[in-house]
Amino acid sequence: MGKGSQQAQGDSTTRTVSLPDYADPYFRRLLKGSEEATQPFYPDDPDTYGDLAGESTYVPYGGERIAGSEDYGDIGTSRAMVRGIAESPIGGLGEAAALQRRGIAGLEGLANYNTAAFDPYTGFQAGRADPYSGFQAGSADPFSVFNKSQFQAQRASEFGFDPARQFTGAEVQQYMDPYMQNVVDVQKREAREDFGRSQAARDAGAVTAGAFGGSRQAVQQGMAEEGLREQLGDIQAAGSQAAFQQAMKAFESDRAAQMDVDARRAAEAARVQGVDIGEVARTEAASAAEAARTQQSRAAELARTQGISLDEAARVQASEAAELARTQGISLDEAARIQNAEAAERARVQSAREASRQFGAGQGLAAYQAALGAGRGLVDYGERARAADIQGAQLLETIGRDLRGEDQARLDLAYQDFLRQEDYPMRQYERFAGLLSGVPIQPDISTATYQAYNPIQQALGAGISGLGLYKGLTG
Repeated sequence: MGKGSQQAQGDSTTRTVSLPDYADPYFRRLLKGSEEATQPFYPDDPDTYGDLAGESTYVPYGGERIAGSEDYGDIGTSRAMVRGIAESPIGGLGEAAALQRRGIAGLEGLANYNTAAFDPYTGFQAGRADPYSGFQAGSADPFSVFNKSQFQAQRASEFGFDPARQFTGAEVQQYMDPYMQNVVDVQKREAREDFGRSQAARDAGAVTAGAFGGSRQAVQQGMAEEGLREQLGDIQAAGSQAAFQQAMKAFESDRAAQMDVDARRAAEAARVQGVDIGEVARTEAASAAEAARTQQSRAAELARTQGISLDEAARVQASEAAELARTQGISLDEAARIQNAEAAERARVQSAREASRQFGAGQGLAAYQAALGAGRGLVDYGERARAADIQGAQLLETIGRDLRGEDQARLDLAYQDFLRQEDYPMRQYERFAGLLSGVPIQPDISTATYQAYNPIQQALGAGISGLGLYKGLTG
């Protein structure tokens, strides 16, 4: 197959190298077949290739390459579920918000709690003693120097209760902790920092799951941001509620202490006024008795001088006057005792009424706190239900992706088969070339030497030879 030449001065040599006859046809067919297999176009030879002459040798793949997700109902259902979850609010959030609003309104109502006003006891009335007017003289001249005992009515003064304090805006601001909002702001900042630190982990998880930039990552990101907003709202609500409750407790303690002092002062005033009125009644009764005794003595003396009948009349009249004075004294003492008891009972009833109102307010506070807790429970239940829906959608998507993966594997296998079939001739030529490269072939080498012809040189040579011959002959 290869040729070489070596030229010497005055002659030429030709060296020919070729494959042996038994190997030459195989190499020629290998080269021709490889050339045809790698040509981008068929040769322009209609007699040999017919309609394919001059056409491209490229054969496109006629099958499907991608298994479309729209052909799988589970994937479509999962995406529809995720879209519905993303567009709908958390279950129970509206009811929880309504409970929160009612709870806040109730707490505001308790903040404007109005204590029962103590009404001062105004039923004190002074008893009035009527003088004895039934004295009648007999035939003797009546004793006309009787003097009435003048009873002075006493007036009980009202106890001046201070108006009850109200837990209004000014009282709320006075008792609220001024550093509460600073603590809440720090907690909010820490929550945002935790959210920022976990963002990289969520992105890495999305990349690992192959959902980075997809709808699943968007849903997870939206849930994370929604959780952050709820966490910030819970932090603010918990801080405000705690500060409000502490302020209310401090206010209730101060107000209860003030009311207890007012109740004790009212009871003491009622007791002192009762004692004063009783003492006045006792003094006036004693004065009336002394006046009756004096008049009785004078009447007895007059009756003694006027006769035994007048003495009897004086005795009877003196007894009647003494009984009237005793009865009026007892009546004034009883009236003072009753009025004192009524004042004490009114103070006790008003204290019990205020204690009952405070107990009702405490029960209302507990009910509103329970409503707030129930609202948080509804939100937690809604979040768990939403997480379960998301998990169901993910399971459906997993099933659809598994089915799609199997179909995609079959499509990939069909395409690989097509590539192997298309490359089959070239791979066969490569195998054939490998076989030939392993066969020990000794090339045929032939060498031919040709002498160059030069007339002048031959003539000179002949002359020299003749000259030598002539010298040899002539001696």
